[in-house]
Amino acid sequence: MLSNLESAASTPLSEELASLYLGPPPTPALVAVAVKPEVLDRYVGEYELAKGFIVNVKRDGENLTGQATGQGAFTLSAVSDTEFRFQPAGITMVFPVTAGPAPSFQLTQGGRSLTATRAPVSAPTAH
Repeated sequence: MLSNLESAASTPLSEELASLYLGPPPTPALVAVAVKPEVLDRYVGEYELAKGFIVNVKRDGENLTGQATGQGAFTLSAVSDTEFRFQPAGITMVFPVTAGPAPSFQLTQGGRSLTATRAPVSAPTAH
């Protein structure tokens, strides 16, 4: 890449031009790991991502699934004991390391990162 300036950063421009010609770089293959059932159980629950927008995390055998308000369920792939991904939508969910139920998780999608907080469990009402 040629430049009129000695200090010009050519790498980003070179990568952009290559991407236009060759297409976007391939997404690296996801390497899923096995997570112990008792660890998965810590993450099961309802989390509020925004007012009235709930992400329900459930355990389905050796996997977690997520389902947001008004959307279909999706299977999460574990990449570590605390990080889970749904690659088709570019979703990453990271839970904090805790001994008990996770109080929250960090959701990253499309360059945005939001914290989802565990919704309080309602006590059953007596009749």
